[in-house]
Amino acid sequence: RRAGSRRRRTRRTGTDRGPAVSRAPPRSLHLEFAAVAKRHWLELPLFAVPLSWLFWASCVLIVIASTPLMAAFRLATFRSDPVRRRAGRLQLDAAVTAIRLNPFWDFRAVDDVHPDPARPCLFVSNHRSNADPFLLTLLPWDMKFLSKESIFRIPLLGWQMRVAGHIPIERGDKGSARGALGQMRER
Repeated sequence: RRAGSRRRRTRRTGTDRGPAVSRAPPRSLHLEFAAVAKRHWLELPLFAVPLSWLFWASCVLIVIASTPLMAAFRLATFRSDPVRRRAGRLQLDAAVTAIRLNPFWDFRAVDDVHPDPARPCLFVSNHRSNADPFLLTLLPWDMKFLSKESIFRIPLLGWQMRVAGHIPIERGDKGSARGALGQMRER
């Protein structure tokens, strides 16, 4: 290899005749979250640690500020919105606000296939970081989260999740899993 030259890496097919092209089946959803690298100075611990603390503090403030708004909104839409779509969207929009405030994240959702909004869909996240629930709020569809019960015990946030219609599940409890599946069918 010559100095200064870059090796080109491509995945090859089994026949080694060219780059592999992955194509999603026609009815599947190809959803990709693209993260854009931020400025390098944000990676320095001198800036990163205080900014991280400020971000999580802003998340707490967003939950506190949105609680009375969500309560009023739910009371106003109690009869007209039994599935809690509007209250759920309000909570998801609060999470989108938190995403916009985080200087480390610059996410966007890229969607090739639009699922039918009238049909229920199940999205599963690999949940490799605390950013995953925030990222899912960028999806433009009505959704309900299936979340561990301990999250629902967090003051204000847990109440908001119940008001929004999200579904709690106790890990390792088969009865809780059956109950959650029943709730998912209803919503």
